[in-house]
Amino acid sequence: MYCMDKGIRHRHFWNTQLGTVMAVADAESIYHLEFVELENIPEASTVSLMTPALELIKHEIECYFTGNLTQFTSIINISGPIFQQKVWSALASIPYGQTCTYGQLAAALGKPSASRAVGMAT
Repeated sequence: MYCMDKGIRHRHFWNTQLGTVMAVADAESIYHLEFVELENIPEASTVSLMTPALELIKHEIECYFTGNLTQFTSIINISGPIFQQKVWSALASIPYGQTCTYGQLAAALGKPSASRAVGMAT
Protein backbone atom coordinates (compact mmCIF):
# COMPACT_ATOMS: atom_id res chain seq x y z
CA MET A 1 0.00 0.00 0.00
CA TYR A 2 1.30 3.48 -0.83
CA CYS A 3 0.55 6.99 0.48
CA MET A 4 1.59 10.63 0.11
CA ASP A 5 3.92 12.59 2.45
CA LYS A 6 2.28 13.01 5.88
CA GLY A 7 4.79 14.73 8.15
CA ILE A 8 7.86 14.50 10.34
CA ARG A 9 10.08 11.50 9.73
CA HIS A 10 11.89 9.44 12.35
CA ARG A 11 14.65 6.82 12.11
CA HIS A 12 15.01 3.54 13.91
CA PHE A 13 17.88 1.03 13.80
CA TRP A 14 17.78 -2.61 14.83
CA ASN A 15 19.81 -5.76 14.32
CA THR A 16 18.62 -8.73 12.29
CA GLN A 17 20.34 -11.95 11.31
CA LEU A 18 21.31 -10.27 8.02
CA GLY A 19 22.68 -7.08 9.56
CA THR A 20 21.54 -3.74 10.96
CA VAL A 21 18.39 -2.27 9.42
CA MET A 22 17.58 1.43 9.30
CA ALA A 23 13.98 2.46 8.72
CA VAL A 24 12.73 6.02 8.19
CA ALA A 25 9.04 6.70 8.73
CA ASP A 26 6.41 9.16 9.83
CA ALA A 27 3.53 7.99 12.03
CA GLU A 28 1.81 6.15 9.17
CA SER A 29 4.24 5.04 6.49
CA ILE A 30 7.78 3.93 5.66
CA TYR A 31 9.94 6.18 3.46
CA HIS A 32 13.27 4.40 3.52
CA LEU A 33 14.51 0.95 4.51
CA GLU A 34 18.06 -0.35 4.13
CA PHE A 35 20.83 -2.39 5.67
CA VAL A 36 23.50 -0.11 7.16
CA GLU A 37 26.88 -0.22 8.87
CA LEU A 38 26.29 1.40 12.27
CA GLU A 39 29.95 2.40 12.58
CA ASN A 40 29.34 4.91 9.78
CA ILE A 41 26.40 6.64 11.51
CA PRO A 42 26.94 9.37 14.14
CA GLU A 43 25.64 8.29 17.56
CA ALA A 44 23.21 11.22 17.80
CA SER A 45 21.59 10.06 14.57
CA THR A 46 20.51 6.75 16.07
CA VAL A 47 18.08 8.23 18.60
CA SER A 48 14.56 8.86 17.35
CA LEU A 49 10.87 8.47 18.20
CA MET A 50 9.42 5.01 17.61
CA THR A 51 6.32 5.58 15.48
CA PRO A 52 3.51 3.09 14.80
CA ALA A 53 4.85 2.63 11.25
CA LEU A 54 8.34 1.86 12.57
CA GLU A 55 6.95 -0.60 15.13
CA LEU A 56 4.95 -2.37 12.42
CA ILE A 57 7.79 -2.69 9.90
CA LYS A 58 10.19 -3.90 12.59
CA HIS A 59 7.68 -6.54 13.71
CA GLU A 60 6.96 -7.60 10.12
CA ILE A 61 10.64 -7.94 9.22
CA GLU A 62 11.33 -9.97 12.35
CA CYS A 63 8.37 -12.25 11.54
CA TYR A 64 9.49 -12.56 7.92
CA PHE A 65 12.98 -13.66 8.96
CA THR A 66 11.53 -16.33 11.26
CA GLY A 67 9.27 -17.64 8.49
CA ASN A 68 6.06 -16.44 10.13
CA LEU A 69 5.14 -13.77 7.57
CA THR A 70 4.89 -13.97 3.80
CA GLN A 71 3.12 -10.71 2.99
CA PHE A 72 3.82 -7.26 4.43
CA THR A 73 1.07 -4.81 5.39
CA SER A 74 3.27 -1.77 6.13
CA ILE A 75 2.40 1.31 4.12
CA ILE A 76 5.30 2.28 1.85
CA ASN A 77 5.60 5.89 0.67
CA ILE A 78 7.50 5.71 -2.59
CA SER A 79 8.92 8.50 -4.67
CA GLY A 80 11.11 8.31 -7.71
CA PRO A 81 10.94 8.35 -11.50
CA ILE A 82 7.99 6.51 -13.09
CA PHE A 83 10.20 3.68 -14.41
CA GLN A 84 11.69 3.11 -10.97
CA GLN A 85 8.21 3.03 -9.41
CA LYS A 86 7.14 0.44 -11.99
CA VAL A 87 10.16 -1.70 -11.12
CA TRP A 88 9.37 -1.47 -7.39
CA SER A 89 5.77 -2.44 -8.07
CA ALA A 90 6.93 -5.43 -10.15
CA LEU A 91 9.32 -6.47 -7.34
CA ALA A 92 6.48 -6.32 -4.83
CA SER A 93 4.42 -8.67 -6.99
CA ILE A 94 6.98 -11.51 -6.87
CA PRO A 95 5.37 -14.24 -4.75
CA TYR A 96 6.92 -15.30 -1.46
CA GLY A 97 9.63 -17.91 -1.93
CA GLN A 98 10.10 -17.21 -5.64
CA THR A 99 12.88 -15.40 -7.44
CA CYS A 100 13.01 -13.37 -10.62
CA THR A 101 15.91 -12.10 -12.72
CA TYR A 102 16.30 -8.49 -13.82
CA GLY A 103 15.72 -9.74 -17.36
CA GLN A 104 12.44 -11.37 -16.37
CA LEU A 105 11.33 -8.19 -14.60
CA ALA A 106 12.28 -6.09 -17.63
CA ALA A 107 10.26 -8.38 -19.91
CA ALA A 108 7.27 -8.22 -17.53
CA LEU A 109 7.47 -4.41 -17.75
CA GLY A 110 7.37 -4.60 -21.56
CA LYS A 111 11.03 -3.59 -21.89
CA PRO A 112 12.93 -6.84 -22.48
CA SER A 113 16.23 -5.10 -23.24
CA ALA A 114 16.16 -3.02 -20.02
CA SER A 115 17.53 -5.57 -17.55
CA ARG A 116 20.43 -3.28 -16.60
CA ALA A 117 18.03 -0.38 -15.98
CA VAL A 118 15.84 -2.66 -13.85
CA GLY A 119 18.91 -3.65 -11.82
CA MET A 120 19.84 -0.01 -11.28
CA ALA A 121 16.28 0.80 -10.16
CA THR A 122 16.25 -1.77 -7.35
